[in-house]
Amino acid sequence: MDKRIVIPNRPCTPAIDGARQIILEKQTIDIFTNVSLPALLEHFHADRHVIYGVVTEICVMRAALGLAKSGASVEIVTDAIRSLSDEASAKALADFTAANCMLTTISQVAI
Repeated sequence: MDKRIVIPNRPCTPAIDGARQIILEKQTIDIFTNVSLPALLEHFHADRHVIYGVVTEICVMRAALGLAKSGASVEIVTDAIRSLSDEASAKALADFTAANCMLTTISQVAI
Protein backbone atom coordinates (compact mmCIF):
# COMPACT_ATOMS: atom_id res chain seq x y z
CA MET A 1 0.00 0.00 0.00
CA ASP A 2 1.34 3.44 -0.96
CA LYS A 3 0.25 5.53 1.99
CA ARG A 4 1.55 9.11 1.81
CA ILE A 5 1.00 11.64 4.56
CA VAL A 6 1.41 15.37 3.95
CA ILE A 7 2.18 17.40 7.05
CA PRO A 8 1.27 21.06 6.65
CA ASN A 9 3.39 23.84 8.06
CA ARG A 10 1.00 24.60 10.90
CA PRO A 11 0.46 23.02 14.29
CA CYS A 12 -1.32 19.70 13.86
CA THR A 13 -1.27 16.09 14.99
CA PRO A 14 -1.14 14.05 11.80
CA ALA A 15 -1.92 10.34 11.82
CA ILE A 16 1.38 8.90 10.59
CA ASP A 17 0.98 5.27 11.62
CA GLY A 18 1.46 3.04 8.61
CA ALA A 19 2.81 5.84 6.41
CA ARG A 20 5.26 4.74 3.73
CA GLN A 21 6.14 8.35 2.90
CA ILE A 22 5.85 11.53 4.94
CA ILE A 23 6.00 14.83 3.10
CA LEU A 24 6.56 18.04 5.06
CA GLU A 25 5.33 21.28 3.56
CA LYS A 26 7.61 24.28 3.75
CA GLN A 27 7.35 27.87 2.61
CA THR A 28 11.08 28.61 2.85
CA ILE A 29 14.28 26.82 1.92
CA ASP A 30 14.71 25.46 5.45
CA ILE A 31 12.70 22.36 6.39
CA PHE A 32 13.27 23.25 10.05
CA THR A 33 10.76 26.08 9.64
CA ASN A 34 7.98 23.45 9.57
CA VAL A 35 6.55 23.66 13.08
CA SER A 36 5.74 19.94 13.09
CA LEU A 37 9.28 18.74 12.34
CA PRO A 38 10.60 18.64 15.94
CA ALA A 39 7.69 16.46 17.09
CA LEU A 40 8.08 14.20 14.07
CA LEU A 41 11.79 13.72 14.72
CA GLU A 42 11.07 12.98 18.37
CA HIS A 43 8.34 10.49 17.41
CA PHE A 44 10.70 8.38 15.30
CA HIS A 45 13.79 8.58 17.55
CA ALA A 46 15.90 7.94 14.45
CA ASP A 47 19.61 7.53 14.93
CA ARG A 48 20.27 7.69 11.18
CA HIS A 49 19.12 10.24 8.60
CA VAL A 50 19.64 9.74 4.85
CA ILE A 51 19.40 12.99 2.86
CA TYR A 52 18.91 13.48 -0.88
CA GLY A 53 17.24 16.05 -3.13
CA VAL A 54 17.80 19.46 -4.64
CA VAL A 55 19.42 22.00 -4.35
CA THR A 56 22.57 20.70 -2.63
CA GLU A 57 23.86 24.03 -1.35
CA ILE A 58 20.45 25.32 -0.30
CA CYS A 59 17.66 22.97 0.85
CA VAL A 60 19.78 19.82 1.21
CA MET A 61 22.35 21.77 3.22
CA ARG A 62 19.75 23.25 5.59
CA ALA A 63 18.26 19.81 6.26
CA ALA A 64 21.61 18.06 6.69
CA LEU A 65 23.21 20.67 8.93
CA GLY A 66 20.03 21.01 10.99
CA LEU A 67 19.97 17.27 11.62
CA ALA A 68 23.73 17.16 12.27
CA LYS A 69 23.25 19.66 15.11
CA SER A 70 21.14 17.02 16.90
CA GLY A 71 24.10 14.66 17.00
CA ALA A 72 22.34 12.02 14.88
CA SER A 73 24.06 10.22 12.05
CA VAL A 74 23.52 12.07 8.76
CA GLU A 75 24.28 10.54 5.37
CA ILE A 76 24.26 12.58 2.15
CA VAL A 77 23.51 10.51 -0.96
CA THR A 78 25.88 12.22 -3.38
CA ASP A 79 24.47 10.66 -6.54
CA ALA A 80 20.92 11.65 -5.57
CA ILE A 81 21.53 15.38 -5.04
CA ARG A 82 21.88 18.21 -7.54
CA SER A 83 23.51 21.59 -7.27
CA LEU A 84 23.30 24.87 -9.14
CA SER A 85 27.03 24.80 -9.88
CA ASP A 86 30.05 22.52 -9.50
CA GLU A 87 31.74 25.12 -7.28
CA ALA A 88 28.73 25.36 -4.96
CA SER A 89 28.50 21.58 -4.86
CA ALA A 90 32.15 21.19 -3.88
CA LYS A 91 31.77 23.73 -1.07
CA ALA A 92 28.58 22.08 0.19
CA LEU A 93 30.21 18.64 0.24
CA ALA A 94 33.12 20.08 2.22
CA ASP A 95 30.67 21.71 4.65
CA PHE A 96 28.84 18.39 5.09
CA THR A 97 32.09 16.59 5.86
CA ALA A 98 33.12 19.33 8.32
CA ALA A 99 29.77 18.85 10.12
CA ASN A 100 30.47 15.08 10.45
CA CYS A 101 27.97 14.08 7.78
CA MET A 102 28.87 10.94 5.87
CA LEU A 103 28.96 11.07 2.07
CA THR A 104 27.47 7.96 0.48
CA THR A 105 25.90 6.74 -2.77
CA ILE A 106 22.62 5.07 -3.65
CA SER A 107 24.31 1.68 -3.97
CA GLN A 108 25.87 2.04 -0.50
CA VAL A 109 22.64 2.98 1.30
CA ALA A 110 21.38 -0.09 3.11
CA ILE A 111 17.75 0.17 4.10
